[in-house]
Amino acid sequence: MNDDLARQFPVLTALCETGESGATATFGHEALLYGSIYSGCAPDSHGVLGYDALRPDGLNVAPFARFQARQPFIWELLDNQGVPCAVVNMMATYGSHVNHSHIFSDVMVKNKAVEPADISILPGSIYPASNRQELLKNRWHPSLMTDEEIAALAAQSGALSQSVTSTLKEALCQVANTQNIIIDALHSNEITAVFACFDPLRALFSNVALTDDASIIIKIMAFIDGCIGAILSVCPDISVCITGGGDNPFVILRLPQSQPDQLLSSEFSLYDVAPSLLALFGYAATELNGKSIYSPDAPLIDISGQWQTAEEARNSMLKGLMPDLAVPPSVDNLPRMQQENIRAVTNEHNYHLAQHYLYAGRHAEAQQIIDRAELTPAQRRLLTERME
Repeated sequence: MNDDLARQFPVLTALCETGESGATATFGHEALLYGSIYSGCAPDSHGVLGYDALRPDGLNVAPFARFQARQPFIWELLDNQGVPCAVVNMMATYGSHVNHSHIFSDVMVKNKAVEPADISILPGSIYPASNRQELLKNRWHPSLMTDEEIAALAAQSGALSQSVTSTLKEALCQVANTQNIIIDALHSNEITAVFACFDPLRALFSNVALTDDASIIIKIMAFIDGCIGAILSVCPDISVCITGGGDNPFVILRLPQSQPDQLLSSEFSLYDVAPSLLALFGYAATELNGKSIYSPDAPLIDISGQWQTAEEARNSMLKGLMPDLAVPPSVDNLPRMQQENIRAVTNEHNYHLAQHYLYAGRHAEAQQIIDRAELTPAQRRLLTERME
């Protein structure tokens, strides 16, 4: 990290200096990346191939939900061993199967509150539905931020458009809410591990007016840096794993055996995150594609096969979410809009998986998708050009 960025991100810089860090190999679409970090498995194993997926009833598409993934996530493996986790603002948590943990699903992020007091609390969250005022005390809402505060944060000489201001408010509130829930979780005697996502950038990049000014993005990242600092001030000695997206995802690990200011091994991959975190709690699972970089003194307990399979959890959830369909409808018999949605998501999943195969050097498998799978002509052309 250069000196200028180090001054703007002092907390992340300090974590790099006290632990191990480095960029990993290009992975592909972020949904596949997150799925592999969460599960420790390859995309063709965990099945998270996009932000949307075919609905279980086959009638349309919907945001990807946990019960559509084919492998358990790290917090579910720990929960199954009685380790209570807090899961905050993570992708694909709706429909998770946990017994001891508290989940603030990504559904909370998608369903925006209209007013500061209009907040939906999920069952089993740290704040029970009967005690919503506890969450309200720490909950940020876009309407509570002034345009002047946003302009000051962005340090812009000219006036920001209403669209940019609104987008920034939502992004900052998402980050602040995530920070506050994490801090409350750390204060809770019920929580042993916290998994959280500070990810306002997808909303920012969707606003064309923001993408031309990198300084605003840096300001947001500096805001996130401060939030991480606030969290660490509560528990300064906790083990930390921070991962980022992008073409070459960056990883920072501060574990009990981490050497200060060291680069991660060139052999380290994103698949190694989940098994390393499992090892922190004394467990190993041979089904995972990665390997732990942390080796405790005591032998690890192999929990392979102890997890309630993803298929059982998925079937359990589906019974409560979707009516039974004796014969799933043919796509060709659905209304045109639903047909187009389903084919677009199918094409997208195939494209994302083939793209990942190419980055991973699995060219034969990428070629199979190019030759046989559903793709748009443009997607097929891009993949073919990358093969060459």
